[in-house]
Amino acid sequence: MQSSSGNQEYIVYLFRPITKSFEFVKELSGGSLEEGILLDPKNKIATYSSKGGGGLYSFKKIHFDNGIIKYIEKYWNTAADILSNDETTFIFHYEKIIDNAIIETIEIPRKIKNEGLESIYYPFFEWVTTFKK
Repeated sequence: MQSSSGNQEYIVYLFRPITKSFEFVKELSGGSLEEGILLDPKNKIATYSSKGGGGLYSFKKIHFDNGIIKYIEKYWNTAADILSNDETTFIFHYEKIIDNAIIETIEIPRKIKNEGLESIYYPFFEWVTTFKK
């Protein structure tokens, strides 16, 4: 299923050898702009990216330990203030979730030059890939 924003929805079922059946896993299902959920076997991370309207993006990284979800990191942006025709302030958000509890939240304001709705993508993507707490 594809939404109007271009996100492809992925429904994940895992095979359970004990029951010899597939089980739907809500935590691993979700949308992604990419050609599938991006899997990093070396670092044991599944990454989901998505796009909303008006230059809004999000990423979700699921970190695993021995096949179990260790923690989830969520990154997203919101438009805070249109300063002028040339610049908009966006808020870059971060959350860390362990056992369904939000244990850390960070919000960072960023001024971005207005160069069309997609002008936020590269600064946001760079922030997500280089983010250090």
